[in-house]
Amino acid sequence: MSSPNNNVSDANQLFNLLMVREHVKLVNDYINKLEQMGKSTLFEIELEVMTKYPEFYEGHPFLVKKLCKRDDLSMLFKMLDNLDKVDNGTKSLASVELNLGEELADKYLYPVVGKPKK
Repeated sequence: MSSPNNNVSDANQLFNLLMVREHVKLVNDYINKLEQMGKSTLFEIELEVMTKYPEFYEGHPFLVKKLCKRDDLSMLFKMLDNLDKVDNGTKSLASVELNLGEELADKYLYPVVGKPKK
């Protein structure tokens, strides 16, 4: 967990928010272009993205794979929005971690194993 005094620096050190947002948009636009050009297999698209954006691919391979598969990225954007709030000081990193953790547990964990009783 993070201390309240260094939330902004923690968020910046964990993630370059602006760079990730920009690259997600760039990669997504590039994938749309590739699909319009007839690239259709996941392998072809991922190879093209890896070639065009090697540093982003190297730093965030799982994210690039999700983009190429056209997976739902709503949780990613929710996380980035919340990290922006940490970055500008309107939320603490600890509260963001707790809230996102609870949301993920409600969506994925508790339906499988049941919610613990308080």
